[in-house]
Amino acid sequence: MAVNKKLRLACLTIALTFGFLQPCAFAGDSATGLETFGPEGQIIPVSNLGKAALGLRIMTVEQKPLPMTVETTGKIEAIPTWQFEQHSLVSGRIINILVKQGEHVKARQPLVLLDSPEINELASETLKSKTELEYQIAETTAELDAEIKQNQTQFDLAQIEVKRNEKLFAEGIAAQRTWQQANADMKLAESRLKAATTKKEIVLKSLRAKLNIIYDSLSHRLGQLGVSDARLKEMFKTRRTILTVPVLASREGMVAQVSATIGQSITSTDELFKISNLTKVWATADIYEDDVSRMSTGQSVALSVTSYPHEIFRGTLTYLGTELDPDKRTLPVRAEIANPDQRLKPDMYAQLHIQTSAPVQTLMLPKEALVDSTGHNLVFIETKDGYQPTRVKTGRSLGDQVEILSGLHEGQRVIVEGAFQLAAELLKSGGRDEMFTQPTEGERLIGHGDGSDSANDSQAWHVQLVAIAVVISFLLGLLVSSLSKKSMREKQQIQAKKDSSSDSEKIAKG
Repeated sequence: MAVNKKLRLACLTIALTFGFLQPCAFAGDSATGLETFGPEGQIIPVSNLGKAALGLRIMTVEQKPLPMTVETTGKIEAIPTWQFEQHSLVSGRIINILVKQGEHVKARQPLVLLDSPEINELASETLKSKTELEYQIAETTAELDAEIKQNQTQFDLAQIEVKRNEKLFAEGIAAQRTWQQANADMKLAESRLKAATTKKEIVLKSLRAKLNIIYDSLSHRLGQLGVSDARLKEMFKTRRTILTVPVLASREGMVAQVSATIGQSITSTDELFKISNLTKVWATADIYEDDVSRMSTGQSVALSVTSYPHEIFRGTLTYLGTELDPDKRTLPVRAEIANPDQRLKPDMYAQLHIQTSAPVQTLMLPKEALVDSTGHNLVFIETKDGYQPTRVKTGRSLGDQVEILSGLHEGQRVIVEGAFQLAAELLKSGGRDEMFTQPTEGERLIGHGDGSDSANDSQAWHVQLVAIAVVISFLLGLLVSSLSKKSMREKQQIQAKKDSSSDSEKIAKG
């Protein structure tokens, strides 16, 4: 019974000892402020060298306009009416390809060069007709000039005869009738001379008009194909037909597909290129039935893609579907997005933010400023003594910005670059901030005042309490072991006495 009482006393002592030490240990943890994350985490002092090493950048919290939006996922598509297939206007054989797939081309830019029998034949016939007309013009000019010269001679002779008869009539030698007849002959010669001159002008003008028609017809035809007027004049001058003609781009755009090959014989029905103008694109998506009442054409759309995560592309909602998808309960929508640099490509996935009402002012921070801590978001607020981890509640996102619903107020300064690195270094140091506050070049850094000394003392006291608990536990263990051994010896002695007494009784009876 005495042994049992001693065992119970030892157990009670152990229970009381650990019952006292355990609250003390927790109180020590709380007092030292070892929990660095949360709304009441300790301030982390960081030296100027530490700031540079971590690449910290600070920003003042301010309100920014956040559109009231409907968010959905869609994809980029080329506008069908801004896509076209490039064909040749004439048949021929391709002798050179001047552009590559993915290249941006302007309207009327040469794409390929053709050796076209059709154009060569047209040029040859035109050159032949021009030569024949030029010869006819020269021949006609000579004939008409001779006729004019003959009429000019007759007119000159008639003028002389008129003057001679006029003099003779004045002297009374010739009759008046003779003078009058000479005057009439002169007027007739003059009329014939004018007629011959007019005839030359009319005939040559007609021939030259034919020549111009031939030249203009060929010039217009070749001009449509991209042959310059200078090359046409050179052809007429050298009397050699044009051997190659270009196929010109009908519109500006990007070469999406090349079907032409060198040496290929083509007609006007063969597709050579597919060209897309991507300066504007469509963003197509589906919205849920619950959001349909908030949508209308003309609403502003902000769009982001994975390829350019920090950029926002803007456009306008241009189409709302007329029928819901019966299975998904969604309505198709379409937005037209400006794409002047043509960085948005067809089939890219996109995140659409459709603005359904006027923006509201709210606190916004870059997503990089947030640190995830066991499912909660923390930010580091700048204070005079360092950086205070503070838990915040987030709302909607727009691009790389996120809405802050609570935990911050306007005017506070927070880390927007380097927050993750600061949290990671703090975790690696086990919550200790000594690595952030090592003095360098005689600089006395933040965090070595009375507050730090008190924290270090509390930590030392906590370690001492744990050590005392371990020693007491060890001593109590020795005590229990000793008592157990003593109890065993007493039991053995009692059993030995019983055995001895039994033997004595057997001897006496014998």
